[in-house]
Formats: sequence, structure tokens, C-alpha cells
Amino acid sequence: MRVAKAKPRIGYAICVDNREFPVSLVRWKVYRLLSGVQATPQGHVIAADELGESYTFPASCFKRIESDRGLRRLLNRRYPGELEWWVRNR
Repeated sequence: MRVAKAKPRIGYAICVDNREFPVSLVRWKVYRLLSGVQATPQGHVIAADELGESYTFPASCFKRIESDRGLRRLLNRRYPGELEWWVRNR
């Protein structure tokens, strides 16, 4: 039996815990997240800031934002980045 691979998922989240990464993460800041990428350690996500720079962090540092289509469109314009590259090339 073949197990289907989960598709990487792009979403948005607020940083709620930056104690381990005070220089890299800003508490209460919105980040664009990519989860479900095989290259990342279990329990980690790829987070991109508004400049498009992305790094791997524990998922526990973030709280996901559930959004409607309009809010997602606004956030996509505000947070362009390289996460689509991860989706296309993994």
C-alpha cells in the first residue's frame, strides 16, 4: 500500500515565543510559514519575514492565523518570499 505524501502548506502565523531565538524572531510579528517540507526536522516550519528571508524554527514558536481569502491576498502582497520555491522544488 502506498502512503500519499502531504503537500507543503503555506500559511501565516504570529510569533508567540522567541526565547530561544531573540535575535531572529520578533514576538507578536506576523510571519509567512511553510510546513510539511521533508527537508525540515519533525516539528519545525520554515518561516519567512517581510524581506523574504526564510529560516527553520520549531513550530511551537508560532500560532497559526486562520484567514479568509481577502486577508490571505493582503498578506501575500505584504509578505512576498521564496516559500513558493520550496513548494515547487521539493
